[in-house]
Amino acid sequence: MNQAFRIFVFVAIAAAIGGFVTMHREDSPRLVHVKLPARRPVMPPFAYPSVSGVKWSLADQRGNIVLVNFWATWCGPCRQETPALVRVYDKYRGRGVQFSSVAMDSRPQQVVPPFAKRYGIPYAILVPTPESALANAIESIPTTFLLDRQGRVARTWLGALHEEELTMNLEELLVEPAG
Repeated sequence: MNQAFRIFVFVAIAAAIGGFVTMHREDSPRLVHVKLPARRPVMPPFAYPSVSGVKWSLADQRGNIVLVNFWATWCGPCRQETPALVRVYDKYRGRGVQFSSVAMDSRPQQVVPPFAKRYGIPYAILVPTPESALANAIESIPTTFLLDRQGRVARTWLGALHEEELTMNLEELLVEPAG
């Protein structure tokens, strides 16, 4: 594992731990803002094929705000957050925001298409390669990364995300200067 990737994994784990420390009661949500630009680590580059066979590359998304969601069809919290992800994607598509999801199922070609149809998932569903260091570093699902236009991690969720918080975070990133 290269040094940059180890640093990224450490920062992602630290961010996740920070998320647990700032957890809140359901009746009084505490919305968490995106990290300041100077505190955002760069997401390691990756490219995976989609379930439909089209190659998707993070490098091709530069200039867009990108959400990368690691999930599985058998995961309860993943199923719970999927309708919110679809709604938010539909609201922000065409505004420089891209979503992708990385299916962590053992047989994604068989189980993901019916799931995607059932939930109406319009964004790319990716299948990690067995040697993918990034996918192999994911220890719990769902895990979601929100990247700014420069490919830096502005926010990390370990566990299901909340629609209101995601929307707020996207709005914060949309008002940042593009360069």
